[in-house]
Amino acid sequence: MGIRAGDQFFEIEGVPADTMVTDQAVELLRGREGTAVHVKMLRPGVDEPIDFQITREVIRLRAVPFATMLDDGIGYVPLLTFRETSEEEVRAAVDSLRAEGMRGLILDLRGNPGGLLDQGIAVTDLFLESGQTIVETRGRAADQSDIFRADSPDRYPGMPVVTLVDGSSASASEIVAGALQDYDRAVLVGETTYGKGSVQSLYRLTGGDVLRLTTAKWYTPLGRSIHAEPAETELSDDHTLSISGQLVRPEDIEGRPEFESESGRTLYGGGGITPDLFVLPEALSIGEARGVQALFRSAGGFSLAVFAFAIDYVADRPDLEPGFTLSASDVDAFFARLPEHGAIVDAEDFDDAERFVRYHLEREISNQAWGEIGPFLQLRQYDRQLGQALDVLSGADSPASLIAEVQEAGAGAPQDR
Repeated sequence: MGIRAGDQFFEIEGVPADTMVTDQAVELLRGREGTAVHVKMLRPGVDEPIDFQITREVIRLRAVPFATMLDDGIGYVPLLTFRETSEEEVRAAVDSLRAEGMRGLILDLRGNPGGLLDQGIAVTDLFLESGQTIVETRGRAADQSDIFRADSPDRYPGMPVVTLVDGSSASASEIVAGALQDYDRAVLVGETTYGKGSVQSLYRLTGGDVLRLTTAKWYTPLGRSIHAEPAETELSDDHTLSISGQLVRPEDIEGRPEFESESGRTLYGGGGITPDLFVLPEALSIGEARGVQALFRSAGGFSLAVFAFAIDYVADRPDLEPGFTLSASDVDAFFARLPEHGAIVDAEDFDDAERFVRYHLEREISNQAWGEIGPFLQLRQYDRQLGQALDVLSGADSPASLIAEVQEAGAGAPQDR
């Protein structure tokens, strides 16, 4: 409708916005599909409020925000969560890319926290043969154990698939990743997944309380337990931060039980799904991490400052394109604006955290300029895991040849393993 990020509500249906709390604003904004709501918005740099007449529509959140073709006929599909339409969205995205000539697929499950179990099973079913086991629950009682199998043939037979995973890939994401890895249907690149593989039963108690009791655990087709006990998260010599600010843990396969996939390659159990190629994200040095921790102390103010700076940056550059570079003066201007948003950061700490700052500025600017695909296009240069996936897919024309590429790459990448 023309409303931009950074605009502020001035009036909603004639009611001044500064006289209401959020719930009241929501009540006025929501209504039946097809009806209209009248608002006035304040915009930075514009003296008077701007009128908007908005027709209400149903808002549908997408599990697959976009899909795109990358180099050499490789398709890329990010799956953010498992909601009611996840299987449908993945299928539509892959079908569309295949119609464009896709010969290999990257399914990105990084940061996917899981969601609906039936959708996790349905997405896995797209890539397995009918009757193959997808996941198994094992409980103390017989009625708490079950096996879920694929109902239909592999929709994309012969297509090499790389699945990207990290420490935030959890629950249904791990079901998908584990099953595709067990059957050699896909290879996994990234970091060991979270390890959320327990089933809870709820028991209502007197007084309104509820007891949540773990009654079963999830297992991959080979019998690998998905569930992992919580790990320590303190920063140490073996733990650092990625350029995005996430905690990075080194790979640890010592003492993990070993399993053998259908092709005879070694896979590891012991909680979480261990990737075939462990690839660290772009990491910060210890000095850079200290600077970032100083920014974390003003996290709210820092985030507001990033948002405000991005709005102005995009507004001042209507011809901006992916691949832009922030100048030193841009970064200095951002630092000068931090106090406006309550972020008080020492100049030395800010300088130490410059790569982190640039990453988040680029991310927000590209999001405001081009929507959800923007950060992906702009930040590809930092994505070592995506780069590794493209490398192994470049020489693969089948799942079997992909596994051979991965085994060769794994033997030649001691710095990550």
